[in-house]
Amino acid sequence: RTWYVGVYSRTPKSPAGNEGGMYRTTDRGRTWTRISEAHRAQALTIDPQHRNHAFLTTETEGLLETHHLQSDNPIFRLVEGYPFRHPTRVFFNPYRPREVWATSFGGGMRVFHRP
Repeated sequence: RTWYVGVYSRTPKSPAGNEGGMYRTTDRGRTWTRISEAHRAQALTIDPQHRNHAFLTTETEGLLETHHLQSDNPIFRLVEGYPFRHPTRVFFNPYRPREVWATSFGGGMRVFHRP
């Protein structure tokens, strides 16, 4: 019942405003709530072992993370130590549960470990 969608905002100079960010629906798409105003949100990956933990990729703001995904207003923070501004996808290694892989647009793939 819960879905997430990343929405690119218009260009910063657009008079229409900024509707971009990460949105969530809990009623199969009837209503949507913006849970992050990250400019050009791209993808959300939920930790398979900790459903409240997720990574959000953005085009220009870098790799973001929350430990409160299921709260009404989750707070996404920049992942310290991730050195590239345009991650594209995050994957959890199914054979090493603490290992996280982050791909990017132009910065290769990075492997790091969650606590």
